[in-house]
Amino acid sequence: MSWLPTFGAWEFAAAGALGAATTVLIHLLNRRRHRVLHWGAMAFLQQAAKRNRRVIQVRDAVLLALRTLAVLLFGFALARPYYGSGETISGAKPIHAILVIDNSLSMSYRALDGSLLNKAKQSAKDLGRQLPAGSSISVIAGCGIDRSVPQEPLLDLQAVDAEVDRIEIADTAASIGEMLAAAQAAAAFETNQPQQIVLFTDLQATTWEVPVGPADSAGLVPMQIVDVSPLRRENAWVAAVRVENGFAESRTTSNIYVTVARRGGNTVRQADVSLLVDEQLVGSRSVSLEAGQDSQVVTFEHTFVTNATGGVTYVPIKAAITPDRVTIDDVRHCVVPVLPQLPIVFVDQFGKSGEDVRRGKIGETRSLRRLLRSERDDDLQEIVLSPRFIALAELDSKLLEQAKIAVVAGVSTPADKVSLLRDFVEAGGQLLIAAGGEFSASAWQESAWLDGNGILPGPLTGRMIGATPDDTQGELKPFLLSFESLQKSSLLHLAGVPDESLRSLYAEPLFFKAVEVDAMPESSSVYRTVMRLDSPAGPPLVLERSVGEGRVVFYASGLSSSWNTLPLSNAVVMLDRLVREMIRSTISDRNLTAQSRIQITMPVLARDSVVLLQRPDDSKRFPLAPDYFDRENFGVTLELAYRRGVYSISAVARDASENKSEVDPIWDTEVAINGDSIESDLSKADEVALSTLAQDVALTVASSADEVSFIGTQTTDPGIWWWLAVVVLVVLVAETLTLVIAHRKLRSIREPEWAA
Repeated sequence: MSWLPTFGAWEFAAAGALGAATTVLIHLLNRRRHRVLHWGAMAFLQQAAKRNRRVIQVRDAVLLALRTLAVLLFGFALARPYYGSGETISGAKPIHAILVIDNSLSMSYRALDGSLLNKAKQSAKDLGRQLPAGSSISVIAGCGIDRSVPQEPLLDLQAVDAEVDRIEIADTAASIGEMLAAAQAAAAFETNQPQQIVLFTDLQATTWEVPVGPADSAGLVPMQIVDVSPLRRENAWVAAVRVENGFAESRTTSNIYVTVARRGGNTVRQADVSLLVDEQLVGSRSVSLEAGQDSQVVTFEHTFVTNATGGVTYVPIKAAITPDRVTIDDVRHCVVPVLPQLPIVFVDQFGKSGEDVRRGKIGETRSLRRLLRSERDDDLQEIVLSPRFIALAELDSKLLEQAKIAVVAGVSTPADKVSLLRDFVEAGGQLLIAAGGEFSASAWQESAWLDGNGILPGPLTGRMIGATPDDTQGELKPFLLSFESLQKSSLLHLAGVPDESLRSLYAEPLFFKAVEVDAMPESSSVYRTVMRLDSPAGPPLVLERSVGEGRVVFYASGLSSSWNTLPLSNAVVMLDRLVREMIRSTISDRNLTAQSRIQITMPVLARDSVVLLQRPDDSKRFPLAPDYFDRENFGVTLELAYRRGVYSISAVARDASENKSEVDPIWDTEVAINGDSIESDLSKADEVALSTLAQDVALTVASSADEVSFIGTQTTDPGIWWWLAVVVLVVLVAETLTLVIAHRKLRSIREPEWAA
């Protein structure tokens, strides 16, 4: 082992040496600053100052030495020196090289000489050929692989090349912590050879977003990073694709929002944004993306059409922009849930058979029904809604089986329907209860609370607050919505609308009458308040509670009656958003982020069937083994879903024909998988991220495989820099003591001898 240390960051050592030399140079320049003039009148002082000059000279020499040493050692401490085994790549001793190749999305960046991943793979192969004979090599993909069983080191270079070639781009972000953990697992194999890690990466900031702590790097062997990053870091991508409300209604125009982002660059970039539905182009827009950081939302309109009479149909769509150097993220996929009709049952005091608008018999759900009307013609609308607008007495389990949400409003008492509605909610249904009309607070409290076992989200006091204009003889004292309470709910925020405009919007309706909810602490703890009247501490207006797999929402005022002016104001949009959000919560989200395991729940009818999976850009279908996730949930698991696109899953009968592509499935669905949008930001990691890791690991950075030098395992603690820092502190203390002692000495001899 050489007595000379190896520096993790030699630049700091060079800076320390330069600083020490500068200290000496400044001292020499200061000595030349004074001009010597002979003056006879001052000759008698020479002998008096002779002893003072000796003390000053000794003091200056000691201080110069201490200060020079402090600067030099401080630079060495920052350089993180350590002692190695002395075996380099040119030596004859075999080593265990752990090659970690970053294969995250950013490594698909295409430069003039190919993608960054291909560059990293070629560098890894070249490095393997330079190793001494008999060396062991572990090849590790940075992400997108199963790490449950670490692979044993390889000895054959052809096997190493084959393992490197198998690494493909994974549509996900890499993590330095996970890569180091995989490297440590590979280092655990006993090879009796010096070990070193080589990481091939583009040093993307997201890779280093989560700092590596001492626990993660404890016992880690020396590490070198081969930087394969491009000279220019510029990228534009499709950051998000979503449909308004989270679902679409068949034969109704829906808004589709495409978010396009850009990072880097020096000039404005023009890009075409296209929307495709079932691979058919339905619209295109041109956008200008500014240099640096820019993000824009492009809106498309489309009318989805489905022939289904019930359930949810998932329609694949995708947004694309003009390709650039990273082509994978120039496309983003989405599957849109399309409903043939809104799965709602409306129940009020009249129902369809009893409502007569001409005679003033207006059901409490009328304003909400009109608000949720689609753009379809009136005849079709009546066909869709006629069996779903009923009186309470007509409600039965058959109607609820076809619905996802039930709205009960203006009903005096739930009577014998509490158990039926409770079962509906526990099974995953959504229940909206509204007052108004003939609503009796005392009757509902008695029959629907049942100490939390009923269908009310919270207990009622049985009293009313306020009064309608018809019931008031004197001055009206209406309530207003508490805007502060609304701010806590993202549901009631409108995209692109500032808070001041929202405040004005929600200040429009006047509330004259509402049901009083028990707001005592012991009662309010069982429900969550969504909206209040007057102030953040005012009476609850909207509250909710989860019951089983579903949810109950209570609206303490009326939907259509004279209890308030909400139906006459623009703020009525909050009821539309509330109901649509309740519908959306019943629909399974099939838009997922790329990950190692994705579980898809299957219906009961498909449990005894053969399940087939078709991956993106692959015409073949592969069997999946369905199983129970837990005691209740049954389905299939997608393993290593790191390829962007739409995955098709279908279930066919076991006794079907061998040519399963021609068999009608019992059940099928589609899942859209995309990488995290943050991985498309190619920004480079700063020096802080690297220096944090370098505090605990002997770390160097190279720009190519030719610069890599294997040092082998460390024979001394890499924390030698800490001891150097202690020495620097001791030197600084010694400098202070020298100044104090010299000052006292000068004071004791400062009086001239001739003064006596």
